[in-house]
Amino acid sequence: MTDTSSQNLSNKTIAIMWGLGYIGAHVYIQLIEQWHTVVIFDNLSQSSLTTMADLEDITNEEVLFVEWNISNKEQLSQLFVRYPTIETIVHCAHARGLDDNQQSTFLYYETNITWTLHLLQAMLEHNIKDIVYCSSASLYDAKRIAPPFHETDAVVAHDAFTTSKYMWECLLQDLARREWINCVSLRISKAIWLHPSGILGNKHLLEPHDLISLLFAVAKKRFPHFTLYGNDYKTKDGSFAWDYVHIQDVAKAFWQAINYIDSHNLERRQKHMSWGWYQNINIWYGQWTTALTLVQWLEDISWQEIPYLVEERYEWDNTSNIVSTDKAKKLLWREHQHILQTALQDVRRYVKHL
Repeated sequence: MTDTSSQNLSNKTIAIMWGLGYIGAHVYIQLIEQWHTVVIFDNLSQSSLTTMADLEDITNEEVLFVEWNISNKEQLSQLFVRYPTIETIVHCAHARGLDDNQQSTFLYYETNITWTLHLLQAMLEHNIKDIVYCSSASLYDAKRIAPPFHETDAVVAHDAFTTSKYMWECLLQDLARREWINCVSLRISKAIWLHPSGILGNKHLLEPHDLISLLFAVAKKRFPHFTLYGNDYKTKDGSFAWDYVHIQDVAKAFWQAINYIDSHNLERRQKHMSWGWYQNINIWYGQWTTALTLVQWLEDISWQEIPYLVEERYEWDNTSNIVSTDKAKKLLWREHQHILQTALQDVRRYVKHL
């Protein structure tokens, strides 16, 4: 297969759903830098127009932005009429950071399932067949399978978020089997850090919805400490570990996936193969970083102690969250380029402005 990791087969018009979110905004910059035309669709429920201003500052280009009601199927179809040259959808949209209660659970399914059905129906109506989907590496059944995880390994849904992600993957595979779409589903690990400009980052960085944001919130004295759930893991310091991946590498993976779709479609046409295919691809860094390692890195750049308390680990916690990246290297010609530790300096610059 031809290496398409550093070239575009053609300049395309691409729509990013939820393009003002954390991942979507970084993907937007990557695609603009590759001379694609990009249209951002967002309903601003978990983002803001300040991100659009940041994107324009970084790219020196006016953002093509459309605010739309995700529950309005007819409006979505009209938007594809408004932008008839759209060839590929980048799907970064999902509800995130919701409490585990009845209302939030239904909101997860409404946002992550119902409206995306509207998206797929609109795509098919307007003959848009190519989609890159932002899935999650949290799907792997770490309790029953020994790492490293491969794309063919079993997955398990253990909450509303992972259940909705798994349902989406099943739906996309079904549509591909019917030869209606071509899809790359990127199973992404925990994306962290931000754009090296220090301008664009996670607007929710100081909200305690995950370890990284909580550590920075503690460093900024918004909380007195963070809680370390378990110190008896089989790691070098006893704290739990995860395979974090730099957001810049995630953004590049979406661009590489689009190039892969183009080259794979061309190859199948040349071989007179049927339309419609699906691929899961892991996007991970490929090594563990423990919670206490992150604490040490942050203390080194902030010159202050980050206090923590130790409590019993969660029942579902594990330290096996590392996967094989062989498929990404083979199909996307992919190598990680960003060092997590040095990227903390970018975060420090960004946090100063929060």
